[in-house]
Amino acid sequence: MGRSFLTGIVSKDLQGQVGSDFYQTACEDANGFLVTPTGSLAMVPGTVYVANTKSNVKVRLGRFIFSEDDVYILEIGPLYIRFYRDSGQLAVASVPVEVATTYTASEIFELDISVQLADTLYIYHSAHQRAKLVREGNTTWTLSDLAMTDGPFRDENTTTTTLTASALTGAGITVTASAATFDVSDHVGAIWQMSHDVTMATETATFSGVANSNSVFVQRNNAWNIVAIPSAKFNGSIDVQFSDDDVTFTTEMNVTQGTSTERQARNGIATDASIYVRLRCSSFTAGTVQFWIYADAYKHNGVVSITAVASTTSATATVLTDLISTDATTAHAEGSWSPFRGYPGSAFFYNQRLGAAGNTAEPQELWLSETNDLESHFPGTLATSAFHHVLDGAMPSPIRWVRVEGKGLLVGTLGQVLSYSPQDITISANPSNPFKRASAVNHPSGFVAPVEAGSSFLMPELGGNALMELLFSSEEESLLAPDLTRFVKDLVRVTDGNGIVSMAFQKRPFPILWCVRSDGSLLIFLYDRPSSTAAWTYATLSGSYESVEVVPLGTYDQVWLSSLHTVGGSSVRFVGYMDKLDIHKPLKDMHFVEAGLHWKGGTANITAIT
Repeated sequence: MGRSFLTGIVSKDLQGQVGSDFYQTACEDANGFLVTPTGSLAMVPGTVYVANTKSNVKVRLGRFIFSEDDVYILEIGPLYIRFYRDSGQLAVASVPVEVATTYTASEIFELDISVQLADTLYIYHSAHQRAKLVREGNTTWTLSDLAMTDGPFRDENTTTTTLTASALTGAGITVTASAATFDVSDHVGAIWQMSHDVTMATETATFSGVANSNSVFVQRNNAWNIVAIPSAKFNGSIDVQFSDDDVTFTTEMNVTQGTSTERQARNGIATDASIYVRLRCSSFTAGTVQFWIYADAYKHNGVVSITAVASTTSATATVLTDLISTDATTAHAEGSWSPFRGYPGSAFFYNQRLGAAGNTAEPQELWLSETNDLESHFPGTLATSAFHHVLDGAMPSPIRWVRVEGKGLLVGTLGQVLSYSPQDITISANPSNPFKRASAVNHPSGFVAPVEAGSSFLMPELGGNALMELLFSSEEESLLAPDLTRFVKDLVRVTDGNGIVSMAFQKRPFPILWCVRSDGSLLIFLYDRPSSTAAWTYATLSGSYESVEVVPLGTYDQVWLSSLHTVGGSSVRFVGYMDKLDIHKPLKDMHFVEAGLHWKGGTANITAIT
């Protein structure tokens, strides 16, 4: 009868505890093996070489899942991204498909690449404008910064400092501050909102023939109203027309037609964008129509983008949203994100909104886009408007990652992990306190973000010397974080270095968390909470492993690795995948070499192998 090893390896100081439950199913060592759900040991599969990294540099692996049959591995290196599909590297005319980036070698492992929606992967880093990687075809990819034209903005100025614009529209305008405001180098690229109060706009006149009325401007999220009173002899048609540029108008609705003499009224809200509204008498036989067009009093918010800074009080800008006045105004607000303030380092997707979290100036801020308009942060009072939230009760430490858990959020900071639930699941616009803190545990988070594993999240603690299981206890109404490495501390600890530096979860054929240790070893964790299965092993191989990722492939999940090897006295780096884990496969078909070539059949002449 074979022995079960469902506990896996335990630390040496626990190996003498023969009376413990875990001792009966533990093993002293299992280098190069993994534990299966039945408790047996299986050899770690070998790896298949696919390609060298560009210039043999250290890379991080990412994934892009477009559909069940269309999945990609990303090779993210210094200043570039390359692509893999169907167990091979994508190339055109033997040249690897590649997009250029601005991410340096020290930044690639700090990127948040956790949010992908359809054909777009969002990439966040605190030193760079948010970006999106878009798949236009298997070998056609584009990387571009997300537009920042309508926010978010910091709190409005409360001092006596004014801003004055030299023009209402166009590029190359001058914005002058009455006191030191601009940073000469780092405010280039920032946006600024300049506001002026506007009284109710009214346009009134009489139609006595085919004609257009003057237009009235309606700022986004504000209301417009129309009243028309036909005379007893009027016979014709009056229409409401809209324009986004006050030049080209389209007819959206009819006010009165034929010989009606009843008072007519129409109203609405400019929900999608600021608009111009006018009336048109499109046909006329007789009579007159007196009309009124109203736009509510409002605060007009113009937006400019800083293109150059001459001094702390003078900047050159491009107008993104037309200004309404060149008068000096104290009502201005700086954009939240810029080289001066920093950019959000974390992304998440919540209730059809794209979320961002934590920049240098506001390290505990959450920003959520408009509903179903992921790149817009236009503020307002509508249920779909963008809003922001400052974490309450958190330690003063920056956010490292955000994960959606049920209807709430898990937020990892440099000091704590916190759970938040919504005050109102509809998240009405401009809420004073959209999320309430539910619980917290004092485990610091680094840039290695947690992975979802069934009903829980597995999170490496800052430094990678512990792996925590994040759970919310409904009985205790609190967040729990038991240490899944409490019996294997010598396995995750690296002398003078971090422990776990990269990890990915494989669901099929077995639920395994693959971890890369900073010294290049692989840690293997069989984890299945429903069956209370948790077993650690490891593999010390000839290669030094640096990053791991998992993608679904047919009936199983394929494990990809980037690694450093010494070949012919030279250091080279490879990207490859692990052979399929199949304990029922005949031994002759198994692949146990590292970075080997996989023969797929056919005829070939092989020469000069060294």
